[in-house]
Amino acid sequence: MIGDYGSASAAEQDVATLVASWNPEFILTTGDNNYPDGSAATIDDNVGQFYSSFISPYTGSYGSGAGTNRFFPSLGNHDWVTPGADPFRAYFALPGNERYFNFTWGPVEFFAVDSDPNEPDGVGATSAQATWLQAGLAASRAPWQIVYFHHAPYSSGATHGSTTGMRWPFAAWGADAVFSGHDHVFERLQVDGIPFFVNGLGGHSIYNFGAPLSGSQIRYNTDYGAMRVEATRDWLRFQFIARDGSTVDDLTINRAPVFGDVPATHWASGYIETLYFAGFVSGCQATPTRLYCPNSILSRAESAVFVERGQHGAIPNPPYPSPGTSTFADVARTFWGFGWIESLWTDGFTAGCQASPRLFCPNSQ
Repeated sequence: MIGDYGSASAAEQDVATLVASWNPEFILTTGDNNYPDGSAATIDDNVGQFYSSFISPYTGSYGSGAGTNRFFPSLGNHDWVTPGADPFRAYFALPGNERYFNFTWGPVEFFAVDSDPNEPDGVGATSAQATWLQAGLAASRAPWQIVYFHHAPYSSGATHGSTTGMRWPFAAWGADAVFSGHDHVFERLQVDGIPFFVNGLGGHSIYNFGAPLSGSQIRYNTDYGAMRVEATRDWLRFQFIARDGSTVDDLTINRAPVFGDVPATHWASGYIETLYFAGFVSGCQATPTRLYCPNSILSRAESAVFVERGQHGAIPNPPYPSPGTSTFADVARTFWGFGWIESLWTDGFTAGCQASPRLFCPNSQ
């Protein structure tokens, strides 16, 4: 994770060399990728010169690029100086509308937000963009959700400080961590129970700090550097490492259990959570606390859903069109599990519970 870097400076080269030494799977940025004004004339020198091996498709002058895109920048205010941020959008091939987007890599779903006031879909907590983020976080089945953008909602930096309009309810919406830049410092704060990082020491310049905000835990502006993030299904590790290789900050957070009634010590916890992350189960209760009811026994109808998803993947609806008449005399077409039971029959997984008349016994266990 780099931020406020795109200036073709010796410091940017040092940070890029540091990052390359980690052999990372991919790179995120917290914006200001192309100083001073987001121009098409400077973007390859400012970005591709140092990070072309992560970019695909790459059409610049510094090597052949990557086979698969592994560079996911967010927009900063300097990228927006050129109208429409057009050079940014032309240079990178990013998901969605390219201004804000999401993607999943390993156990993490990432959400890049555009925090600049020029964003057509707005930057307020009730904007179209924020609505997209809230819905995406709610729908995510990844073990972790990380949000990143440019303008820091919380910053003790003396130059820009906090962009209070970006204080969206990230934690309440489901984010596990938030990254930003804009102030050319490194800072870690704890707000609403989750870490907020300001990461703006990618190579352009270094700013001073003002008075520390409430929740500020680590503040650093001695030298340039980058963040290294490691993720497993059960933990995230965040490090800020200066360009000389010294570790400035090192934080590990552990994931809370998905279901309130399935603690990590439960014998089936790993299996149940694997089913959830794969989209096969949602549990027996969503609110106010997500529950699984691990000791309840599935009905035959509920088992039909489970088996069909095992056969066809984490599908939201039965895999085959529902027939006009029921195969089983005790399963009406209006029954909630009709389509799933018919699909189970079509796939040859059931003959029912009785042959004549043919019954399924959907509510039996």
